[in-house]
Amino acid sequence: ALVELPGSKEYISMYVDNYVATLTRTLVDPYQEIRKQSCRCMTALCKAHAAKLELQATNLLAPVLTNLSHAHSAVRVIGLDSMADLIMVAGSSTFDVVLPVLLKVVHDSIPKVRIALINAILRVSTQ
Repeated sequence: ALVELPGSKEYISMYVDNYVATLTRTLVDPYQEIRKQSCRCMTALCKAHAAKLELQATNLLAPVLTNLSHAHSAVRVIGLDSMADLIMVAGSSTFDVVLPVLLKVVHDSIPKVRIALINAILRVSTQ
């Protein structure tokens, strides 16, 4: 992803708002591969530009949470990973929005999704 290129940190930080606007659309795209790549981009953006993204994190929360109820388990797994990164950037104030969705994921029929949920919770709680 462009966000991960060496030396691009200063350049990309000017366009974080544009990235957020694009990701809010692509995170809810009907195609699963676009959703998965959007989650990867969002994770990279959270890691590289956490301070700049902190103000925009709540705008990304709703689109990320839609991935947790997607039909494909791979989208749910990567959605949980990116949700954890977003919560670490946004802070604990997002728990009120996230908790009801996570309660549904606890009962997911795919073990890989439940393991990803546990890993996401552990990452957020140990930050």
